[in-house]
Amino acid sequence: MRKRLRTPLVVAAMTAALLIVLVAPASAARATQIGGAGHVIGDPAGGPAQGCADQGVFTLKLDDGSLRGCWYTTWIDPDSIHDNPSGTWRERGEETFVGDYYDPDGSLVGFGTFSTTYHFTGKFDGDGEIFGRCQHPIVAMSGTGVFEGITGRVDFKDVDPAAGLLEYRGHIKFPKGA
Repeated sequence: MRKRLRTPLVVAAMTAALLIVLVAPASAARATQIGGAGHVIGDPAGGPAQGCADQGVFTLKLDDGSLRGCWYTTWIDPDSIHDNPSGTWRERGEETFVGDYYDPDGSLVGFGTFSTTYHFTGKFDGDGEIFGRCQHPIVAMSGTGVFEGITGRVDFKDVDPAAGLLEYRGHIKFPKGA
């Protein structure tokens, strides 16, 4: 008698597990890979804005890829700055993106904004930056417009620091139903 009861219970458990596996991904928010390129257009020394408002401490123009618009460093935490004798530099702060989002096929989805915290690390010599990279976790509930409710992270890599050129990549999740 025990053996007969066990079989229906095992079948029921396996059926429930299969339903969870099949239904859960369809209802969950999915991460979208993003990427592109940009360049430095403004800094504390007073560089030109090139279509971005003069705001923030440092300004980047993202002009290729998933994000196209202005990326502003709005605050640098002075307590986070570590300028080592070896030339390495670390800092943390806050940044804001203002611009358009393009889906993976290159179609414009819409306009919006979002904020991030950031952690920059780089190496400098007497002539300037040798290399640098930055991690930007998106601040929860900071998105507006097309970015309302997003989560994720965007990473920058300085590909030609002397020319101010950078690449970005990352993943963002849009809220369920967006």
